[in-house]
Amino acid sequence: MSSKEEKIIAAINTTGFVFENKVVELLRKNNWTVIGNKYYEDDLTQTVREMDILAYKNSHIDENNVSVVTTLLISCKKNDKNSWIFFTRPSNPEDPNKDWKPLRFWTNEKRLKYSIENLKFGKNYLDGMVDECSPIFSIPEKECFAFQEVELGIDCAKCITNNKKGASKNDSNIFNSITSLLKSQAYEMSSLDKRMKKSRIYQFNLLSLSDVPGMYEVDFSDGQNLNVREIDNVNYLSSYIIKRQESFNRIRFLSYESFERAISQYDELHKYNCETLDDVLEEFYANLDTGKLRCLQQDFKDEILRNLFFYMYNQKYIDIRKIFNEASLYFDEGQVEICVDVDGELLIDLQENQKLTRIIADTLKKVYRYEGGFSIVDLPF
Repeated sequence: MSSKEEKIIAAINTTGFVFENKVVELLRKNNWTVIGNKYYEDDLTQTVREMDILAYKNSHIDENNVSVVTTLLISCKKNDKNSWIFFTRPSNPEDPNKDWKPLRFWTNEKRLKYSIENLKFGKNYLDGMVDECSPIFSIPEKECFAFQEVELGIDCAKCITNNKKGASKNDSNIFNSITSLLKSQAYEMSSLDKRMKKSRIYQFNLLSLSDVPGMYEVDFSDGQNLNVREIDNVNYLSSYIIKRQESFNRIRFLSYESFERAISQYDELHKYNCETLDDVLEEFYANLDTGKLRCLQQDFKDEILRNLFFYMYNQKYIDIRKIFNEASLYFDEGQVEICVDVDGELLIDLQENQKLTRIIADTLKKVYRYEGGFSIVDLPF
């Protein structure tokens, strides 16, 4: 190898590219699909930012009708001189001003969206989590409330506690890692609203991986007597305002060695996501109510309109498709009510038409898996 080649390699080794590639190879080895160096626009500064790694696993549920995408957004930082210091104090899980168990899902699947927004999805999701991936979402005994980069000497603990042989280098790299993760997640979720047409659900996880001389925790639990210990991971709960809305997110800071051990947790998380969300889709059809009827009301209308054309009444063709396109569904007294804007003889004729009754029964079964009673009634207002 020539001296010029040696200089090139030595120079590259001082950058973060080698570390980033090492992370990519680990992800691929564990069957994650990886997109590297993805760019997005910062909505605040109007500048272009880079997301180091986006990794995901994609599987199908609901008889291949819905895709589950478990997503890892990963920031990679390298520094040969500065260690990362995390300041902690006892957590207070009862604090009403914090969401200690934030979950980030995006979906365009109607049933899943209804279940996440209206049912006790979050609690059930976390309560049912398997042990293998529970550390991802566990509430830490101590919360990280600040961080700092410090250039340390030989005795790391003394450097931190009495400022000998150590110099504070502010927190810019750590802060940039956090903001890039939060903003890239916001960008990905907002872009899905515009471009995603297939039925999918995404679950997002934020990770900050560092190749630094060391990671240390400074524990403030004992007042002014600071306790220092070396660590290789820490869970950080971030409160950040994006587009004028406060958002809580969990960010896991990990060394490479810690991520090597933790990647199996995310493998299990993807399996858990698939199994749990498949169960949520099945449970949607149990205990039908008005909310669930409204959730799939347009699907019901689309299906029934495919089977209805014109209805003969008093020697005239009445556009029955228009009647049902404007109908509303309710669940009352143990059965489905289909409210239509007609009355009198036409309403009676609709109620007594056997062909129409069969079409409605078949449509309710197909869309809602419902085989109970139903009635056609006029709108009260």
